[in-house]
Amino acid sequence: MSVPTVFVDIILPLPLHGLFTYRVPRDMADHVLRGKRVVVQFGKKKLYTGIIHTVHDRPPQIYQAKYVLDMLDDRPVVTEAQLTFWEWMRDYYMCHLGDVMQAAIPSGLKLSSETRVCVHPDYAGETEDLDDEELQVLDALHRQEQLSMEELAVNLGKHHVLTLIRRMSERRLVMQVEELQEKFKPRTRTVFSLLPEFLHEQAMEAAFVALARAPKQLDALMQFIQISRFDGYNRGEVSRERLVDDHGISPPALAELVKRGVLLREEVEVARLADTEAWAEGPIILTEGQETARQQIEVAFEEDRAALLFGVTGSGKTEVYIRIIDEILKQGRQVLYLLPEIALTTQIISRLRKHFGERVGVYHSRISDNERVEVWKKQMGPQPYEILLGARSAMFLPFQSLGLVIVDEEHEQTFKQHDPAPRYHARDSAAMLARREGAKLLLGSATPSVEAYHNALLGKFVLVPLKDRFGGIRMPQIIISDLAVERKNKTMKGPFSELLLQNMRDTLARGEQVIIFQNRRGFSSFVQCAACGHVPDCERCDITLTYHKHSSELRCHYCGFLRPMPRVCPKCLGTFFRTIGFGTEQIEEELELLFPGVGIARMDLDTTRGKHAYLRIISDFEERRVNILVGTQMVTKGLDFDHVGLVGVLNADQLLNYPDFRAFERAYQLMAQVSGRAGRRKRQGKVVIQTTNPTHFIIDKVVQNDYVGMFENELQQRKQFRYPPFVKMIRITVRHTDRDKVEQAADALLKTLTGIPDTVLLGPEFPMVERIRNRFHKVLVVKMGGKNVASNKAEIRDRVWKLSQQPEFRQVHFLPDVDPV
Repeated sequence: MSVPTVFVDIILPLPLHGLFTYRVPRDMADHVLRGKRVVVQFGKKKLYTGIIHTVHDRPPQIYQAKYVLDMLDDRPVVTEAQLTFWEWMRDYYMCHLGDVMQAAIPSGLKLSSETRVCVHPDYAGETEDLDDEELQVLDALHRQEQLSMEELAVNLGKHHVLTLIRRMSERRLVMQVEELQEKFKPRTRTVFSLLPEFLHEQAMEAAFVALARAPKQLDALMQFIQISRFDGYNRGEVSRERLVDDHGISPPALAELVKRGVLLREEVEVARLADTEAWAEGPIILTEGQETARQQIEVAFEEDRAALLFGVTGSGKTEVYIRIIDEILKQGRQVLYLLPEIALTTQIISRLRKHFGERVGVYHSRISDNERVEVWKKQMGPQPYEILLGARSAMFLPFQSLGLVIVDEEHEQTFKQHDPAPRYHARDSAAMLARREGAKLLLGSATPSVEAYHNALLGKFVLVPLKDRFGGIRMPQIIISDLAVERKNKTMKGPFSELLLQNMRDTLARGEQVIIFQNRRGFSSFVQCAACGHVPDCERCDITLTYHKHSSELRCHYCGFLRPMPRVCPKCLGTFFRTIGFGTEQIEEELELLFPGVGIARMDLDTTRGKHAYLRIISDFEERRVNILVGTQMVTKGLDFDHVGLVGVLNADQLLNYPDFRAFERAYQLMAQVSGRAGRRKRQGKVVIQTTNPTHFIIDKVVQNDYVGMFENELQQRKQFRYPPFVKMIRITVRHTDRDKVEQAADALLKTLTGIPDTVLLGPEFPMVERIRNRFHKVLVVKMGGKNVASNKAEIRDRVWKLSQQPEFRQVHFLPDVDPV
């Protein structure tokens, strides 16, 4: 009876519609499982790692299935729960499964196509049964030890040699070296142990006799036995470092013992992740307000409802989290703790490890590829991390028994992935993950998003207030500096008002620290020729270049293009450029002149590119080697410092005047959050906000610490003009290198989507920066109301897909962004 042919549908890490069917070789048929990695050929030459999605017996109808080339795993590396979560994300965020796979799996588990061939070590040189092509391959490999597939094809005069090499590989004539070279290389350690036959006393005595004339080797063996605590029953595995570095045993003596067959030398895989002692701090003692909040959260969880912890800055939300986490761990379940910034992860991890030690794992983009793979593999193993702390990508990890998802600082827009797809929001996706895993959901913020607070008022979340700062410290005193008055009186020194500078002097004199917030990096916004007014702009984007003085470069913050600062103007040959606007680099430089001898550091994207840069800056500030910290949004996000007495907001107008319906909400959140860094321990802190509009509604709400007033005003405006949370939004960006083609495709998109019930279309319009990386963008916004949001999204997705398949639009990108921020 013939064995049925097995086919598999594969997810490939490519932004392509649908799955791809491959045929499984008979020798692999018994081993295929959903979630395993396989190697497949896609196109004429490309090799990819894919994930098995479906196993079946149905050949594809419109093409001949290629064979699966290799299977990389003994067991699935992606769980059933993960795959169903991927499918939800594909449907909700209107993307492809390949997009989700690319975002979810660490690149160390995706193999690179580096196909090279060498002679198999088992080949003895016989030529009787070889055909001409096989002889040519072996002859080429004798001349050169390794050759790529492409080089072999050239040697043989063929388009490709994959079938030939596969046949020769099966006959053990050649082997494919680094055919798919794993980016992940386990970290190994050399260890020595006794061979099993020497576990018996008689064999050991015979070894001593044989080594009588080799005193160094005998001494090395005696020391090994002592170090390994050999007792006749175990092989006593000991690392090379311990034997050689700690006990001075000579490497040649160890090598001879291996050669004589007494010791066995092995390379064993060790964890690359940092070992952390479980410093046993005593149990956290909560304040009355914190204990009340904890109890309310527990009641919400008992009712299977999510909770929103609305605690003012400095109220001790982290202590409440830790107590809740402890309860979940006692139930034998895992915790996912999501944070918006890697900088915040750096500070929180030390606090969690003081309570939970090695039970805490960390996962974000700044740890190495190998470390991310090790976390992933550990999560699939018998002893996974019980607490996983990380940025948004951590929610893609495998969990065996997820019991709690914490989304701290849930209002932060950095939880939203912008490019590439999937353009997901980690807060909303984590809520779905918790629901699917049967886990509890806890959101936390001092300034909740309008959507989250609105859901709490509707009863979708339980609102848990935490109104008082820890230790009874009062909220900071907020002082407004009117820049219009200061400029009129000519008391400004660069970007600093005299009011801010005087408060800085007073704060530093008291031995306290200062944080200065400016939401723009670089030295200046742009440079301008003083003679003709020429402003250098980006060659690939419709934006001026930002001046970075430290590197003497002009950089584009959209595409990364850079050029040296010009010495002469290309238009008029003038030699003097004036800088316009100011960024964090210029502020740092001016402060060094104003406060000589004071430690000053800068925290922005330019200074935190290194793996440990966040930790270095935060440690320097915590240990008071730095007393003035200048930063962008990074300094607003939940960082906890003991000695900050003053926070300065240099330009509130920049936040308030941004053309976006969320501008006022974000301005309030940023100013309130950065203000909350002041006076968190000993005494009330101060905040100086510089603005030309001191009577602005949002400024007034920040001064009064009136989140509810800001929320009610925003909600009224959004209801009137139909914005979230009263409607769902999808922003579809049309992108192409030809501006005319973009206009044509955007007009076609408008016609395509017109007529869908309960939808309103805005645009299409070119954004403020219409060309980025030499590609033009035009945006159409879809607002959806009513009860048919899910079916309308499906209809929009189908119509956009059909439009993208029209011949004239095949090269145009239609990029949907669901719930844009």
